[in-house]
Amino acid sequence: PGEAGAGAVLVAEDGRVRCLRRYLGEATNNVAEYQALLLALEEAVRMGARRLEVCSDSQLLVRQMQGRYAVRSPRLKELHRRAREMADRLESFRIRYIPREENALADEMANRAIEEGSKRASRPPAPDGAGGKSALHRAGCWVTPSGGDPRESATETRPPAADALRASVRARVKG
Repeated sequence: PGEAGAGAVLVAEDGRVRCLRRYLGEATNNVAEYQALLLALEEAVRMGARRLEVCSDSQLLVRQMQGRYAVRSPRLKELHRRAREMADRLESFRIRYIPREENALADEMANRAIEEGSKRASRPPAPDGAGGKSALHRAGCWVTPSGGDPRESATETRPPAADALRASVRARVKG
């Protein structure tokens, strides 16, 4: 176990990208992978997606979600159960393995979550009522790629209404 962050990148059929990250504190890498999957599932359901294809560089996560590997750890069993329940709400859920180098943006989101979480942990807590927004809202950003690398040449836009999104979302997750 060590400091951990979860990162997810959701891409709607129309090309809009939603980058998410969440600081987890102390966690194992497998817990972080499941937390990243849950982050993507929660956002996909919130967005009104009916179909979700998840790409992950964690073979353990992918194979457990596919039912090919048993989930033995009590902590992972609970996270797996929650992920299965959320995935079952969708018309279609697919998860597949991708090499780590193809998951760079989700990896970057997880790393940023750790950096930002570490900075917050070293500051004194804000007075009651200060801040207001959750870490998830501060972390997420809608971006519209404008050619080239979407991380470098993107403009923030407001989240669209749920009915403006297409039914499918692709997600890349990294813990």
